[in-house]
Amino acid sequence: VIYYGPGPTYCPSDYLLTDNTYVIRGEPEESLKELCWALDNGSDLKSVLGLSYRHNGKIRENGFRPLIEQIDSLPFQAIGLIEGEKYKYCNPKLGAKPVASAITSRNCPYQCIYCVPCSLSFARELEYKRFHNNKKPPVGRRSAKNVIKEIEMLARNGYRAITFHDDLFIMGKERTIEICRGIEKYSLRWGCATRADTIDDDVVKAMSRAGCQYIDLGIESFDQRILEDIRKDMDVECIERSIKIIKRHGIKAKLNILLGASPLETVETIQYSMRKVKEVDADQVMYNIANPFPGTELYKLAKQ
Repeated sequence: VIYYGPGPTYCPSDYLLTDNTYVIRGEPEESLKELCWALDNGSDLKSVLGLSYRHNGKIRENGFRPLIEQIDSLPFQAIGLIEGEKYKYCNPKLGAKPVASAITSRNCPYQCIYCVPCSLSFARELEYKRFHNNKKPPVGRRSAKNVIKEIEMLARNGYRAITFHDDLFIMGKERTIEICRGIEKYSLRWGCATRADTIDDDVVKAMSRAGCQYIDLGIESFDQRILEDIRKDMDVECIERSIKIIKRHGIKAKLNILLGASPLETVETIQYSMRKVKEVDADQVMYNIANPFPGTELYKLAKQ
């Protein structure tokens, strides 16, 4: 059994219960390939970086697996392994199917104290911080041309919609617009998540023309003191301006509100954020309860 993800990366010993269990920490692709090769050939596992395992009853932890710098070198998702409709992903926000998933970048540079990004990114972040004095890993971005080639492959195989699972889809104005121009020719419906401070009129206009149906915004709160306390690094005026731009171009604005991430949160601040959600006329809203996940700054604060 091979484990991977934030939990096994954060505490491998919780998963290494027998000599037949293995944990891949952080960056998985090369480690998984090398582990499978070593197990198949009966080779020594010492050379597999990013691996934790048991040997003669004792846990061994191999060294850090460097991040893949050239993400374009990775193969596209193996959609040929998905047979029939049973396992095909569905996203009701897109109104078309079948729906594919895609990721165009890795990791997020911001310092929000509560944040667990997508599990793949968070596992990398936990491992990188462990070996780099608690620093966040650098952001990796696929080139626009590489992303467009995958989109072409998905469209050619009958997919009519895409959910982009990047922690931060808009990374660089020119790159984002180039990706949108590549999507445009395939008449796909798609959605993504990003920060409000990455939104500008040119980018959202290009996204709308390319078939973007919704943009997920991590708002968390409309109280400026709380945004500063959770190190969101954003102001309320920017949030309100971004929502207006999104709606002006016919894209649905989905807001994510996080309750209880700061000790400054009160019944009154929660009610204020709820009133503001109505005031800005959000198309969709998701209210979440802050959870101090192991490995986050919020977890350390909660323990203290």
